[in-house]
Amino acid sequence: MKFALIFLLLAGSAWGQTSFDFLWEDQFNLAGRTDEARAIAVSSTRAVAIGVGSTMNEGIDLLVRAYDTKTGTLAWRDQAPLSAGYITNVVIDELDDNVFGAGYAPDGSGADILVRAYDATTGNRLWEDVANKGRDDFVQAIAAGPLGVYVVGYGGNVDASPLDFLVRAYDKASGALLWEDQVDNGGDDVAWRVATQGQMVFVAGSTSSSPSEPWNMILRAYDALSGNLAWESVYPNALPSALAVSNGSVYVGGSNFLVAYNSLTGKLIWSKASPDTIVDLAVTDSRIFAAGSLLRAYDGTGDLVWEVPAAEGESAHAIELSGDVVFLVGAKSQPEQLESSEFLVRAYSAESGNLVWEDLSHTSPNSTAFDVAVAGEQAFAVGWTTNLNVDTDFLIRAYSTSPLSPSPEPEPPQPTPPPSEPTATPTDRAARERIRNVKRALQEQSKRKM
Repeated sequence: MKFALIFLLLAGSAWGQTSFDFLWEDQFNLAGRTDEARAIAVSSTRAVAIGVGSTMNEGIDLLVRAYDTKTGTLAWRDQAPLSAGYITNVVIDELDDNVFGAGYAPDGSGADILVRAYDATTGNRLWEDVANKGRDDFVQAIAAGPLGVYVVGYGGNVDASPLDFLVRAYDKASGALLWEDQVDNGGDDVAWRVATQGQMVFVAGSTSSSPSEPWNMILRAYDALSGNLAWESVYPNALPSALAVSNGSVYVGGSNFLVAYNSLTGKLIWSKASPDTIVDLAVTDSRIFAAGSLLRAYDGTGDLVWEVPAAEGESAHAIELSGDVVFLVGAKSQPEQLESSEFLVRAYSAESGNLVWEDLSHTSPNSTAFDVAVAGEQAFAVGWTTNLNVDTDFLIRAYSTSPLSPSPEPEPPQPTPPPSEPTATPTDRAARERIRNVKRALQEQSKRKM
């Protein structure tokens, strides 16, 4: 593990009431070749990163690594074989000092859904589920809520049959299956994103009536405990890649669109064309923040409040809100150095869009920050970078985001006392091919690496 303590520049702005310090990092290589951190979740004392790593026998393993948030010391780790020949999403979420990770387990010529729950402090495995719904079952997203843990993806296919939209809900304590939903509309159907709020679960995906038909966006709302379908909405000719819910509205962004629905009824509230693909969303009661080739802020009616264009060669992968700050992570290519990029972490004022701070590090042939999480007065970014052997390493970096102590209010000027008085001094396959087509479509539309 490589540690450093570097004070990073706090960009001058009227906002500037938070200091940003780089605290620690871990650049990890399992056995050479490809190691990538794909998602991060934070509990009260642990930063838990999940990713993939290459093994000595040229397989791919699921990697879960938990760090002490303050020191970066590795607290515990877990590893499991993944289905050979694939690198797709592995995901993680946290609730009540437990973490829930999901990926894909080997199943002969295909893959099964793999879900594991851990005590975030000790790493004790609380439960595990391996679900075989067909030949090619792959997780794409996870969300943990007070009523359950929800895993979504695609699969359910047999031989050359189309892919199905898959949703599975688990009891968060025992791992017992609460309910599941499998949607087959005739063509390839995929669940890409999931979010939960209160007693509802929202899943955004893509659907088609036949393998030759274009995809439409499908949004389904479920009762979190029973799995009963509350409503469904379809938005034509759209591929979703981001989902968020807040204040009675569900927001979906993707291939050149952003839409808002009433979370209780499924009624479309408004829709906006986007000049790029939205790869992630973060929302408050009054603002919607959308990351793509631009970072934008919208008000509750969908009107643009501000936007920040990305510089040439920059790409965003994820955003996270913390108070008055929007954190964005991604990659920045270096045109003066061919085939070179940097691990990009930025913070913007949520009110104005002004840049507050940035960190560019690990210049290499392939450096990318892929996910970000904020808890308390710390932020964590995960991704990967290329080492000297031109292998890709699993990378996590931690920052402090502590508020600056307020400056004392100046004392009001005092009248000058008469000279005789003292003065005071102040103090101070076909199916596989279709899977590849699904992945390519999402890569082309959302620029997110599967």
